[in-house]
Order: sequence, then C-alpha cells, then structure tokens
Amino acid sequence: MSNAFVGVTPNPVDKTTLQDIINRCIDSNGWQFLRWPHQVKLSPVSDTTDFSACQEGQAFDQDRELRWKRQGQTYEVLLLSESGGDKALLSINNGQSWETKILDAKPYQKTETRFPRKIEMPDGLDLGQRYFINAQTACVQFIALRVK
Repeated sequence: MSNAFVGVTPNPVDKTTLQDIINRCIDSNGWQFLRWPHQVKLSPVSDTTDFSACQEGQAFDQDRELRWKRQGQTYEVLLLSESGGDKALLSINNGQSWETKILDAKPYQKTETRFPRKIEMPDGLDLGQRYFINAQTACVQFIALRVK
C-alpha cells in the first residue's frame, strides 16, 4: 500500500502557520523556490529569506514538496508527499488512491534564454521529479520536485 498523500489546508493560513507546516513537512536538508513576478530564488529551506513578499513558492526534500500561494495576507497550501500527510492538511483523494513514479530532472543550462533572469543552481544539487498519478484513471495530476 502506498503512503502517497496529496492534501491541502482546509482554509488559507497565516505566515506563522505556513512556516510551522514547512518546518514539520520539509527536513532541514530541503530546498525552496520563491517566486516573484520578476525573479525566482532557489535557496536552502534553512535560509531565513522572508517569503511573505513573494507571490508563491515551494519547499521540497527527498519525500515531500509543499507548495503555497499568497492570497492577500494568507496562503493556500498543497502538500505532495511520498511518506504520508500532516495533521494540518486534508487529503484531496476523494476515495481514489495515488501512485507515484520517480524520474530524473535536469535544470536548464546557464545559456538558456527562456527566463528573464538566470536561476542559480548550487553545485552538487541533484534534482528529481515525482509524478502523482490517479490510480483509477492513470492520469498524472501533479509533478513534484525532489532532492535526490
């Protein structure tokens, strides 16, 4: 039986609650992408960057990815997990089960021009992807980043 979990917060949460969820769900070796309209920043999850000014972001480690999107002063949160859920999140499985498939991922080369500003990738950071597949329909519903 798979421990794959896809869940959301029942209501938008404040910044403090979001930080608590990140701390519970993502281990200290994880990474985060913070996204603004004009830039993207990749940093260790332990970095003290204030994410409250960014529009959305995600934090990820080997087993989980946590996504958030700002709505005014609160955040909507989605967890994609290979290793079960979190007490603050409700499963969105609606009676279906999730299958996962792990694949390699490669960052764009430094010469890639599709982004207005370059994304600095730390040396030695090895990324992968995890597909979350609806077991009943065999459709990929989510693709999560993971640290390999």
